Amino acid sequence: MNSVQIKDLCLSSELQQKYNYERTIETHISWILLCEKYVFKIKKPVKYEFLDYSDVLKRALYCHKEVNLNNRFAIGIYLKVIPITYYKKQFKLNGTVGEIAEYAIMMKRLDENFLLSNLLKKNKIDELNLLHLSKYVYKIHKESEIHHNFNVNTLAFRLNQVLNLKNIIHENIGNDGLDLINKVIDTSNLFLEKHKSFLKKRAKQSHVRIVHGDLHSENIFIEGEIINFIDCIEFEENYMKIDLLDDIASILVDFDFYNKENFGIKFLQQYASFYRTSHHNPMSTVLLNYYKMQRSVTRFSVCLLTKSKVNLNDAKKYYSLLKNYETLVIKGLCS
Repeated sequence: MNSVQIKDLCLSSELQQKYNYERTIETHISWILLCEKYVFKIKKPVKYEFLDYSDVLKRALYCHKEVNLNNRFAIGIYLKVIPITYYKKQFKLNGTVGEIAEYAIMMKRLDENFLLSNLLKKNKIDELNLLHLSKYVYKIHKESEIHHNFNVNTLAFRLNQVLNLKNIIHENIGNDGLDLINKVIDTSNLFLEKHKSFLKKRAKQSHVRIVHGDLHSENIFIEGEIINFIDCIEFEENYMKIDLLDDIASILVDFDFYNKENFGIKFLQQYASFYRTSHHNPMSTVLLNYYKMQRSVTRFSVCLLTKSKVNLNDAKKYYSLLKNYETLVIKGLCS
């Protein structure tokens, strides 16, 4: 489907009357249709180096993968994959007649007041929230499947994706932006070369697992002791088979993004406290700084791809964080 067809679907009597459609959120890879009780997520027909949603059968496959994978972290939220049919010049959700034009993921709608990013914006998060969050992250990490075949080159590949955005970076940030990205890539290569054996050792110590892969503040809901993580990575398995510190780095970057560094420190302390022995404790300041640098590049890139004024401002803020993290990684390399 394209943006015009999505608008037609949103204006349909079914979505308006049966589901009480409210609004659409558009990302660089999806349209998210928010209704009173449900959410319908439709993947865009796009192709990047890191994902391929270019035809409807691939999108159907990834919809099913997304439902299955996310049920690990948001039990009962991801309901099913439904077809979108086109019949008599109308699009219909879960239709039984007409041609299948697209597929959508049907989800229960979660209360956005409990979205971590909104809690941070409104200063409505406290130490008890952090304790529930850190405890749930630890639980998920402890229960996740161990992955021993960790490929360090995956980290370099993931970071190098930003080079595909050179024109956008130059347009919005200028030459300084391109210089920083090249510097970050050089720093990353030096880090990976120096710590290659250390990274592989962590896999043997069970610190690499099949986890969420994208734990930033727009994917985390905290309602008391009830925690839900949505939108885990489904399009690239290697982005889920990661170090535990890589998984939590996204949360920490967003704490810094919202100027809540003290929450990041507290979250880390609580998370680390659940590990009984130093052998099982995955903490490493040097490695954490590296993953924060990686994750800030990801958030910077996503904001640029979404192409709105708000996201551009966010991109510039992640860009500032990236400079700070790169400096920390350099200091670690020199020590």
